[in-house]
Formats: sequence, structure tokens, C-alpha cells
Amino acid sequence: MTYLQRVARGVCLSVAMLLTRHGRAEAQIIDARLIPAGTLRVSFTPEYQSWDRMFDQNGDVIPLGKYLSSDSAGWNLFPSLAAPEAAVRAITGNPNYRLSLGSVLTRVDADVRRFPFEFSVGLLRSLTLTATLPIVVTRVNAAIAVDSTSGNAGWNQAAAFESGNPAGPSRIMQLVSQLESSATAIESRIATGGSCPGSPSCAELLARTRALESALVALSGVSPTGLAPVLPPAVPTAGSPEGSAITDVISRLSADLSSAGVLGAPLVAMPLPSKRFTPTDIQSLLGSTSFGYEATIPAYSKRPHLGDIELGAHWGIVRRPKVRFMATGVVRLPTAATDSPDNLVDIGTGDRQTDFVAGMEAALDPGPVSLTLAGSYNWQQPGILARRITPPNQPIALASATSVLTRDPGNALWLAAFPAIRLAEGFRIYGSASYSRKAADRYSGGPAGASTPLLEQQTAMRSLSLGGGIAYRVLARGGRLPIEAGVSYQTALSGSGGFTPRATVLTMYLRTYYRLWGEVQAMP
Repeated sequence: MTYLQRVARGVCLSVAMLLTRHGRAEAQIIDARLIPAGTLRVSFTPEYQSWDRMFDQNGDVIPLGKYLSSDSAGWNLFPSLAAPEAAVRAITGNPNYRLSLGSVLTRVDADVRRFPFEFSVGLLRSLTLTATLPIVVTRVNAAIAVDSTSGNAGWNQAAAFESGNPAGPSRIMQLVSQLESSATAIESRIATGGSCPGSPSCAELLARTRALESALVALSGVSPTGLAPVLPPAVPTAGSPEGSAITDVISRLSADLSSAGVLGAPLVAMPLPSKRFTPTDIQSLLGSTSFGYEATIPAYSKRPHLGDIELGAHWGIVRRPKVRFMATGVVRLPTAATDSPDNLVDIGTGDRQTDFVAGMEAALDPGPVSLTLAGSYNWQQPGILARRITPPNQPIALASATSVLTRDPGNALWLAAFPAIRLAEGFRIYGSASYSRKAADRYSGGPAGASTPLLEQQTAMRSLSLGGGIAYRVLARGGRLPIEAGVSYQTALSGSGGFTPRATVLTMYLRTYYRLWGEVQAMP
């Protein structure tokens, strides 16, 4: 077999792996070999990682879109619904009322595709230097389904564009202005010692008027002076029991104000929606500037960018054909792109902060059966990024909650074992078992009063993965420098932390060697 034929075989094997597999660099076979002095190794290690589920704090498997879903979507999913819900309770006197858009189910699946190019140079007999340039593409699919049959809310009519009611804002403003004028008139009557016919007392009528005015302002975001910068997105529908109760309360107060002689004309009716929410309405709720979220859950998100570049060194401590041991050190540079706080399902191409990684690789290779062990510890350094300060189980937050913070990611431990069997010269199959653990992140530098510890919740992660693969190694010209290729597959079997991906990882690799200076040296 010629050299070009061997290269072609390696390339074909690599392409087949790419089409059928996914993984991280840790998933490929580790052989604890140094590169001979004066030799360049060029490696291409495409990998594909995908997941649609994750491990929660208790280690249970949950859908990736769980925290973007709710059986009864109210303020638990959209925090700005808390104020209108409280307003409805105040108006109707029902302390158990819940404002709900219905059932919202968000299905999410994600994948990360890495295309790392690694260049390794044997500088000395016991020292290899490495540089890795990763091109990363992240992708997320999201689909929002809304079943509003169990809901009781529609568009706030103060949002004229979304509700389709151009007269809505002016009608609500007219109503609250009537209440304000009536309250002012009652206050004047009380000041002059007057009475309020048809009511137990002017004070009681004033309290009812002011209470209704305050509740309607909170419900709609409309005051006598205009619209609030951020509007509540939803109010009860006209056909719901609460919608009817609001209409009745306004009607009764209108009659009492008229009997007291402080209202020139009946109070106008509160405009309420006739339709409940749809999936398209959810996207409008998030994206419109009227409601303050200014966020998106795109049906398809794709982000290609450079990952975090790595510079490393491998020191050979034991360099024998059957027993090898090396120490490794890596500096990971902040060259990646972080996720956007405005895209609620975005995935960055890296952490974009400096890491210092110390590790080891050891190989026991006495014959057909071999064992390789590896481990690393990553000291992650602080970095700057933008985040919406919100609890992890309520990722939908107003844009005003966004702040540029300093994040100190938790340090990470990784351990792995690769038992292998040689089936033929240069061809092995192997299993893999890896354990990873990351400590909790720490945040600082937020605005005064911001609860940055909210962001630290559920950031510690732990996972155990099992898998296997094949490794191909054949000597090229002169029988000294090899061509290497392989493919591996791993899947996370267990984990915990709240957001630990239950991912499958498909990895392939292709390595070729070139002499730069000196004589070609055989690799152990």
C-alpha cells in the first residue's frame, strides 16, 4: 500500500466517523506518546455533541426545555404577570386567582460541532508543544406549543399593535381619568364637609375609587398621564369569570359615583380581550419592546465562531514502548463567543475566559490488551459576560435584569480510562469511561441590590459517561512516522447539577506526521 493510499484510507475513515459519530477530544483514544524531536503532527478532530435532555439537581433526566415550559403559564414563566394577577385579585376579591396563558410546552434540542485543528511539534526528546485552533458551530432548535384552552388571559388592550385594538389605550386612559377626577371631587367634598348620597360615607366611596384606579393602572399599565414604559402583557379575557367580575365592579362603582353626584357620565367599560394566546403571541410577548423582555426563543439558532484557542506542552516522564507516562499543561485563551442574554436558547462557542489545565496521561501497553489512563484539573479564571439576573428555573426575565458581570467559573476535574484490545497490527477497539465534575460558578460586579447569587444556583455539574471506539495506526514511509485515525462514541449515563447535558458525543480524528528537521525518529 502506497503512502497516498494510506492517507486516502485515513481520510475516508475520518469522513465516515464524522457522518456517524460525535464527541469531544477527551473521547478519542489517548496513547501517552510524545512526538519525536523535529517532527510536526497535524491533527483534525471533528466532533459532534447533541442533547435534548439534561440532569437536574437530583440526577433525574428532564427535558432541555423544561424551564421554558409550564402547565399553567403565569408569573412562574413570565414574571411581569405577577402585577396584573395581584391587581385582578384586588378588584375581584378572589385571593386564589391565577392569571394563566394556558399550557406552554417548549421543546429544545441542541448540538455543538467542533472542528479543532491541532498542531504539535516535538521540540525536544521529552517535550512536545501543541496549539489547537477550534472552529465551533452551535445549533439549537426550539418549538413552542401553546394550549390556551385552560388559559384565562389574552392581550392587554393597552398594547394596541399586539391586541389589534387601536382604541384600547385611549379607552383605558379615559376610564382611569374618570376615576381620578371622581376621587379628586370626593376629596374636595370631604374637605368642605359635604356628603355622598347613596354611599355609606364619602371616605368609603373614595377608598373604593382609589383602589379601583390603582388596580386598573397596575393591570393595564395605563395611568391618567399616559402609558408605562413597560406594559403588563396579559389581562383576563372578557368571557372569563374574572373578566365579568371586573366589568361588574366597574359598573357598580359607576352607579354609586353617579348617585353621589361626582360623576358626570357613566364610567366607560374596561376593554378586555376576546381571544386567548397563541404560539405566535408568545414570540410577540418576548420580542416586543412594549413588554420589557426584548428576548427571543428562535425556532432555529446557529452560531459559527472561533472557540477558545489552546496552547499546551507535554512532558515525557516515562517513554518506553510498553509503559508511558507524561504530564500535560494547557493554557486556554478567551477567544470564543459567549451566548447572548437576549436569545434564551443560545449556546456560545466557548467560555471566553482564561483557563490553566494540568493533566497526565499514562499507558500500559504490554501486548494485545492495554490500558490508558488520563486526568486533568482545570483552574478556570474569571471572565466578563452579560447575564439576565434571574433564578435558573425562571430563565425568562425582563431586559432590565441584564447586567455585565464578572463570572468566576468553578474549577473542573476530569478522569478517564480506556481499556483496549488489539485485533490486528495497528488496529484496536477500546472502551471508555470518564467522570467529570465542575464546582459552582461565582458572580460579582452586578448593580447595587442585584441578587447575583441567583446565577450561582445549579451551576455545579457532575457526569459519568461510557463509550467506546476504534483506533487505527499504520506506519508510513520508512516505517517510522505513522498515520492515525479513529472514531469514538460516548453517552452520559448519569449526572447532576441542574443543567448537566445528557449528551451523546461522536468524535473522529485523523493525524499525519511530517519531519521538519533532523533525521526521522521512530515513535515508541
